[in-house]
Amino acid sequence: MFNEIGKGKWWDKGVNLVEGCDPVSAGCDNCWALAMNKRFTGTTEVSVHPERLEGIFKRRKPTAYSIWNDLFHPAVPFEFVDKLMAVIALCQQHTFQCLTKRDEIMLEYRTSHFDIHNIAKIAAGMVEDGDFHYDKIIDDYERADKVIPNLWLGVTVERPDYKHRIDTLRKIPAAVRFVSIEPMLGAVKLRKGKRGEITEFKNGVPEMNNNLEHFNTDLCEKLFDFIYPDEADMTKKEVQAELQHLNIDIRPVKRKLELTLNAYYETQKAKVELKNAREKRLSLLEKIKQVKMPNLPTLRNELQDLIAQHLSVPLQVTYFRKLESAATEQDLQSLLKDIILLESLDKDVSNEE
Repeated sequence: MFNEIGKGKWWDKGVNLVEGCDPVSAGCDNCWALAMNKRFTGTTEVSVHPERLEGIFKRRKPTAYSIWNDLFHPAVPFEFVDKLMAVIALCQQHTFQCLTKRDEIMLEYRTSHFDIHNIAKIAAGMVEDGDFHYDKIIDDYERADKVIPNLWLGVTVERPDYKHRIDTLRKIPAAVRFVSIEPMLGAVKLRKGKRGEITEFKNGVPEMNNNLEHFNTDLCEKLFDFIYPDEADMTKKEVQAELQHLNIDIRPVKRKLELTLNAYYETQKAKVELKNAREKRLSLLEKIKQVKMPNLPTLRNELQDLIAQHLSVPLQVTYFRKLESAATEQDLQSLLKDIILLESLDKDVSNEE
C-alpha cells in the first residue's frame, strides 16, 4: 500500500464512482476530471456508478484508493454514499481518501444522515455470514472512537478565503483528516496539528509526535502492551497479531513510542511529587496556624511569681526592675532563662554547704 508515494502520489489507485460535476470555487476553473468527462461523455451532468464498487470489493491486495470527483456533490444521493461507506467498512485492508470542496454537504451527511447501524446493515447484505460482518463493523467503529478506521476525509483549500473549509472539517469525525492545496492559487498558511495527532504517513506507517493524549485509546493500549508485555493483558505475540490485523507496522516507530511513553510516565511521576509537596506545604501551614501566640501578660505573671518565691530580696529588686522594663516576648524569655539559671546556682551553693 502507498506504493506511489515516491512518484508524489498519496494513493495507489483512483476510482471514479461519480462522473460529472459543476464549478463550486476558483479551484474548479481548470478541472482536468471535468474536461475529461466532457470529452468522453459529451456532458458534465452528474451520474453515480455503484457497479464500480464491485471492483474495490473484490480486490484483496491492500490498496490506497483516491475517490475521484466530488462524492458530496448535491446531485449525489446520500444513499449512494451509504453504499460506498458499507464497502469501505467491509474492506479494512484498503485505505480510502475522500476529498471535497463541498465541506458543508460532507458535514450534513456525517451529522444528519450517517448511521453506522444502517451502514453495517447494507454491508451485511453484500456478503455471506452477514451477521458476523454486521457485528464486526459496529465493533471496529466503536473501537476507532466512532469513525470508520480506514476512511480519510479531506477538503481542498486553494486560496486563503477558503480556509473556512478547514474549520468545517474539524467538526467531522474521521480516522485521518487532511487538507489539499491543489491547485494553489494563493498563499495558504497552515498551523501545525494538535500534539499527539497522527499528522502524516510515511511508507504506510503513521508518524507520531511526543504526546499520546489525543491518540485512539484502544490503539494506545495495544502499543503499550507491545512495548511492556510484562504488564499487559495480552501476550506480545497476540498484540503483534492484532496490530498486523490493523495494518500497523510497529517496528519503525517502536523506539519513538517507547521514549514517548517513558516521557509521559516521568511527567506523571513529577506531577504526583509536586502534588505531594503542595499537600505537605498546606499541612505545615495548617499546623502553623494552630500554634497559639504566647500570652505576654500570663508569662509576665509567671515571672513575677518566680522572682518573689525563688530569689533573695536584693535580687528580687533587680529582677523586678528588669521585668518592668521588658517589653517583648524575647525580653521575657531571656529574663526567664536568667531566673532559672540563678535558681539552679542557688541550689548548687546550698548543696555544697
